[in-house]
Amino acid sequence: MLLGKSITELHELLVSKKVTPLELAKEAIELLLFFAIPRRSTNELAHALLNRFKNFRGVMDADMSELQSVPGIGENAALLLKLMTGLSERYAPLLPYRDALLAGLRLRGCSTK
Repeated sequence: MLLGKSITELHELLVSKKVTPLELAKEAIELLLFFAIPRRSTNELAHALLNRFKNFRGVMDADMSELQSVPGIGENAALLLKLMTGLSERYAPLLPYRDALLAGLRLRGCSTK
């Protein structure tokens, strides 16, 4: 299982080819769907999305109606996936500055945990 691993550990698994990008994408989509569809296995839904849209980017770039056309994906699940896409587009440009931002917050006495 890939959940709970650090970004460094996931990168090492990808580089060593112990896990494929598709397996990593399936785990990520399954985790996201779990928050929109509680108390139900999301494994088959993650596979269905990847079969339809081919990869993680395809799933995240699909529009709401395309996502909802996959059986089992309702409005809440589609909305969560689109929300994650919007948030990542909004905050991804800050990632190169992450360490500097965290250091600045620590200097101001803010917790960064």
